[in-house]
Amino acid sequence: MDVGVLCRRDVIVQFKSVDPSLHNPHSNLALGLTHILCSGQGRVPSCWRIFHRVTSIWTRFIDFLVSALALVLVLSTSHFAMPQSSVPAPEPLPFIYTFAAGATAGVTELLCLYPLDVVKTRIQLQGKIPIPGQESYNGMVDCFQKIIKTEGFGRLYRGLVPPLMLEAPKRAVKFAANDFWGKTFKELTGAEKLNQNLSLLTGMSAGATESVVVVPFELVKIRLQDRNSTYKGPWDVVLKTIKTQGILGLYGGLESTFWRHVWWNGGYFASIFKVKALMPKSESKGREILNNFISGSIGGFIGTALNTPFDVVKSRIQNAVSVPGQTPKYGWTYPAILTIAKEEGVSALYKGFLPKVLRLAPGGGVLLVVVEVVTGFFRRQLGPPYLLA
Repeated sequence: MDVGVLCRRDVIVQFKSVDPSLHNPHSNLALGLTHILCSGQGRVPSCWRIFHRVTSIWTRFIDFLVSALALVLVLSTSHFAMPQSSVPAPEPLPFIYTFAAGATAGVTELLCLYPLDVVKTRIQLQGKIPIPGQESYNGMVDCFQKIIKTEGFGRLYRGLVPPLMLEAPKRAVKFAANDFWGKTFKELTGAEKLNQNLSLLTGMSAGATESVVVVPFELVKIRLQDRNSTYKGPWDVVLKTIKTQGILGLYGGLESTFWRHVWWNGGYFASIFKVKALMPKSESKGREILNNFISGSIGGFIGTALNTPFDVVKSRIQNAVSVPGQTPKYGWTYPAILTIAKEEGVSALYKGFLPKVLRLAPGGGVLLVVVEVVTGFFRRQLGPPYLLA
């Protein structure tokens, strides 16, 4: 019988592995920790056993998708990588350098791919039944054509200022938080390197951290991108929202934004870990950039596939204006998902998926490439012990 041991001061708690095939002290950390925090010395509650099983299933699901995608790409670009000897990892960069690398990557990705975000939002806000007098969109290309024809090319960059102001701190927080949580979980578990489970947990924690930063900016962006928007600009959205809903109105959709970022970041960083392990060794700078782009793009695809239903709900919650005395149609995320699926069909939860994945898949690749290039530059400037061996 597999038994894990976790210590808290003078108390030693033993817990059984839910699935012996998955047993290792790192993957069972969450189970043991929740045992201590939530159930004292009693039996581990069934809800936490279910939680542990669900996270294991998600890890296996990501493993399957990533392995399938990476296998096709590896076969089409090079030979399989042979097992590589382990080398000492360099010291993690100081926070300010990781923050700067993430900020640079975020601005680069946004300027390249922002119009796809506008198209994605328009399609997501479109209901099942067309509204008389309003343009209806039959897909991504149709949406592009109608926006340019009726509103002008500049409309594709409407609402750019809030995300441009946001993108630097947002992406900076994403990568800096991922780095912070990676160090934290390695210290908690005693692991020398991240494994698949820790990569998933680290990414989800980074997403939760990032979500707190982005909510007001996302709300402003969504309301400016709406075809029925009457706002004159970002500050007009901010002032009118505060006037009608109070300062907390700027945090409308916080819960849905939390889930959107948790699932995207979890899928993104866990996938990158898996893909990099499958990719052939980089023998040149060009090959290294290609490997990073492929890894980041697959991570972006997996993250987008996981979080699109939450993004649809977030867009609708943040675009709705609160009316005193009326209960909002979309309140909490998971009930809203059920409402949309019931009224419009499950496919409605993936509205805007194509333009979104066309942005975030290559966008994920761009992010990783730029981050690696910038952090590599910082490491060379700082020298040992930050320099790669």
